[in-house]
Amino acid sequence: MKNAEINFINDPDNQDKLHIIFSGELTISNTPDFKELIMQRVNSTKALTITTREVESIDLSFYQLLLSIKKTLQEQEKTVNLNLSLPAEEKELMMQAGFETNL
Repeated sequence: MKNAEINFINDPDNQDKLHIIFSGELTISNTPDFKELIMQRVNSTKALTITTREVESIDLSFYQLLLSIKKTLQEQEKTVNLNLSLPAEEKELMMQAGFETNL
């Protein structure tokens, strides 16, 4: 993955909970790799938290990936929390594209 990082953290007290942390360039060039890694892990979880930190850039394809994950897991009656910490200009891009920025 180019200039991006994904970390998976399992809750030691509850193996049904997973926390995913993204940082760096969250763009279309990384979206397919991220999707594959996430889908391998989320099937065995009942609660997922996704956090972004130190985001250099984010594009609409990555944001759509987050929305897709959220919708898929909610349909499976799993808990999903998104904690997106984005630069102001990135939030503005999302708002202009018609996406919610306070997921």
